[in-house]
Amino acid sequence: MPELTPLPLAAGALDAILSALAGTWIIAQIVIGFTLIIFVHELGHFLAAKWVGVRVDRFAIGFGPRLFGWRRGEGLTLGRAREYTADELAQRRFGETDYCFKLLPLGGYVKMLGQEDFIVDEKTGELTMGTDPRAFTNRPVGARMIVASAGVIFNFLFAIFLLMLVFMVGLQLPAPKIGAVEPARPAARAGLLGGDRVVEIDGRRPDSFGELHVATVLAEGDLRIRVERAGKLLDFTVTPEIDPRFGEPSLGVMAAMGTRIARESPAMFGPVLQAGDVIRAVDGRPVSEGHQVLDAVTSAAGRLVTLTVDRTTEGRTETIEIQHRAVPALVQRDLSGEPTAPVDRCDLLGLIPRTLLAAVVEGSPAAAAGLLPGDVVTEWGTISNPKESDIRRSLAADAGTTLRVVVQRGDERFESKITPNSPTNLLGGQRTQIGVGFAHEWQRCIIADVRNGSPAAALNLPRGAEILSIDARPTPTWFELIDALRTAAGRTVTVRFRSGSDEAQAPLSVPASVLDAAKLPPDVQILAINGKQAAAVKGVARLMPLPLPAAVRALLEENIGKTVELRYARPGDDKPSTVSIEVTAQNADPWQLDVRFEYGLPLDVLLETVSAGGNPILALQKGIGYTTYVLRQIFSTMKRVSTAKEAPTKNLSGPIGIVQIAYAMSKTGLAQLLFFLAFLSANLAVINFLPLPVLDGGLMMFLILEKIRGKPLTLKSQAITTMIGLAVIGVVTVFVLVQDISRLL
Repeated sequence: MPELTPLPLAAGALDAILSALAGTWIIAQIVIGFTLIIFVHELGHFLAAKWVGVRVDRFAIGFGPRLFGWRRGEGLTLGRAREYTADELAQRRFGETDYCFKLLPLGGYVKMLGQEDFIVDEKTGELTMGTDPRAFTNRPVGARMIVASAGVIFNFLFAIFLLMLVFMVGLQLPAPKIGAVEPARPAARAGLLGGDRVVEIDGRRPDSFGELHVATVLAEGDLRIRVERAGKLLDFTVTPEIDPRFGEPSLGVMAAMGTRIARESPAMFGPVLQAGDVIRAVDGRPVSEGHQVLDAVTSAAGRLVTLTVDRTTEGRTETIEIQHRAVPALVQRDLSGEPTAPVDRCDLLGLIPRTLLAAVVEGSPAAAAGLLPGDVVTEWGTISNPKESDIRRSLAADAGTTLRVVVQRGDERFESKITPNSPTNLLGGQRTQIGVGFAHEWQRCIIADVRNGSPAAALNLPRGAEILSIDARPTPTWFELIDALRTAAGRTVTVRFRSGSDEAQAPLSVPASVLDAAKLPPDVQILAINGKQAAAVKGVARLMPLPLPAAVRALLEENIGKTVELRYARPGDDKPSTVSIEVTAQNADPWQLDVRFEYGLPLDVLLETVSAGGNPILALQKGIGYTTYVLRQIFSTMKRVSTAKEAPTKNLSGPIGIVQIAYAMSKTGLAQLLFFLAFLSANLAVINFLPLPVLDGGLMMFLILEKIRGKPLTLKSQAITTMIGLAVIGVVTVFVLVQDISRLL
């Protein structure tokens, strides 16, 4: 038999088929999981109703048209089911319940006799309840309470069961270990350090870092924390305090990270960091945890550091050295107007860097044009050295028009054409897209533009000008430029620049700053000004908290001509310090804070496997413990929402958001998906028992009132309150759906 040679595309086609099958199986897992949660909830109502003698006419999974179902004696039926009277069921010896599946699986219900069993009084025209003794409305109040609460109870039990399964096989969770510690925050003041392993929180042993966060949020006083440090057990008492940035209690700690690179990340200079690389040292100093890498890289403030990295390729590990530096980020100065408006809000004394493509979406117009992450846009249509706002305005005006684009890729010039698309979103609107994420270029000190009215406007720099030096100090990259301008605060310097083949120089008056007057470093955190920790900022509806630069700037501008007390913390400080400084019109702008250096290394969160070791009793204990933990989380969130002056709604998710989270969880493994479904089951139980009509909690509220009054509320009263409940739920549903959709756009 002759040897068969596969076609060149066969492997790629097979990969595509396998990828599609994998995605289909993930979606199937999610649908099955959601359906199970609903089935268990309705099963609780069903079994309780049968137990207390209520007749159940239908047990349905899903909504919409009936697909198929089964009734004892009748067997399997397709499509719409025939309705039988009680006498017909008895004559045919059929079961009373139709067990069925409907078209839309994300829902379900149990239809009990009495829920629609109303009689119209011929004299008064009022509705009254039916008289069948097996109707739900005619059973004792206690029996109806059992039915109303059974769904919630079954959801709790199902959450425990799912978690028991999860811990039988093991689940990876963030280790109960402290990573970075914010300066002068409660943890730092108490003496906690990065690398401390938390072994007890108020006498309870935690399995994950999340439990420390929940304990902090729920704490009504001090937390007693025991940690293991260098083989010794140490006890600390920490008092959580409200973090004005997030509006909730905080200790000022981050979860621990490892030193393994999670995904490919280009170094600022030199080779690329690859997924799986393990950092062993920074500038020759050994590191074993992520916070050590973070401290070393960010404290260098843009200076090149040497990473010693172990890289494994085809089973062979080699040690290499890679040059890296923290990436600067310009803080948004102008907060007025729409956040998505094409206005350049980030600059350094008015100097705006060139635009860089930080990401290119696979299959997008940008990818089709051959653009790659890291490309610097030098021409867009007829615009030379475009700013991000120039590109966005062009996209809005030239949808569907093919545009010429030129990028700088290393030392090479690449020219292509791109045709933006304008997909219609779920709200019916359109937004032109090319499938890229924008950033700034830092490797060459070339100016895209200069902000009008800024200190740098006096230089009259043309677009594309390259700054060569500040007071004869060379500035080959933005890193040197940032450092030179920061150290020149309050002085006039000579800026030498090149435009085309011509070179010139001009004076630049670098503004003074309270940071320079108080001899504070640019990475300082201003925690309070004259005791104030927040400020009103133009364009922002609510008070903006310190240490955000916009809030610092606003408070300083309020106090021009006065002497203020600054409370601040530098990296590594365990306690805040104070300094008094006179604020003038010349030093009120803390412009050095407009640049921060970001980590830039995608390190893995330090995970540890939490397992019962195959012991079902221990797995059950952990399941009960984690269900309690989840409930505390839910009630904590509800408490914050009910007591907050402004409801924290940005973290709420509707159906779309929940499916997205489930999809992400399922891609990491079945155990993670089951863990999320357990969390969702517990959430459903709590939400379903809220005292809102149409929910189980609303029915329980009616039953409690009936028990107190000795008679039920009138049908009219129940109908009115039910309509109000439906309206509330409808508004919330629309809100979370719109919020989910807006996150997709």
